[in-house]
Amino acid sequence: MIKNALMFVTGVGMSSIARKWIMGITGLFLCFFLLGHLMGNLILLSGDGAKEAFNEYAAFMGSNPAVQVLRIVTYAGILFHIFYAIALSIKNKSARKQGYAYTNTIPKNSSLASKIMLHLGAIVLIFLGLHLYSFWYQHNFIGYESLNNIDNLYDLVVFRFSDLKYSAFYVVVMFFLGYHLWHGFQSGFQSLGINHPK
Repeated sequence: MIKNALMFVTGVGMSSIARKWIMGITGLFLCFFLLGHLMGNLILLSGDGAKEAFNEYAAFMGSNPAVQVLRIVTYAGILFHIFYAIALSIKNKSARKQGYAYTNTIPKNSSLASKIMLHLGAIVLIFLGLHLYSFWYQHNFIGYESLNNIDNLYDLVVFRFSDLKYSAFYVVVMFFLGYHLWHGFQSGFQSLGINHPK
C-alpha cells in the first residue's frame, strides 16, 4: 500500500496512460473549482448590497472547516497537475529518439493547443501566484494598513481593478487560461475514455 502511494505521489513506475488519467482527473477537478470560484466572485456584480454579501462570502470561505479542507485538496490538485504535466512532457520528449526535422510545423494529428499546453500552464501558474498575492495573501497576511481607505476584501478588489493596466493584464491572462481550459477539458475527457465512440 505504501509502495502504491509512493508511486502515485512520485509517478515513478507509472505508465503514460496512468499519468494522463491523473492529469485528466486533477484538471477536471480544477475546472470545477474555477467554476465555483467564478460563481462566488459574481457576487461582486450583484448590485446593491454586493459589498456586504461579498465580504460575508469571503468570511465564510475563510472560516468554514469544510472549505479549508477543500482548499488543501485544491492546492494538492494544482501541485499534482503541474508535476504530472512536467513528467509527461519529459517522458514524451525522451521517447522521441530524434527531434522533428521541421519544428515550426504542427503535425495534422496535433493541435496548436496541445503543443503549447505546458507554456500556457506556466503563464497560468505565474498569474496564479500574482492573483493569490494580490488578494488572498494581502487579505490574510499583509492587511490593509498600507492601502488608503480600504479595510475589506470587496474594496480591495475594486481598488485593484480600477487600475487599467492591471485589468488589461487579467483580460489577457483569462484568454490564455480559457485556451488552456478549452484544450485541457477536451483532453481530460479523452484521457478518461469518456469522449470515445465506445
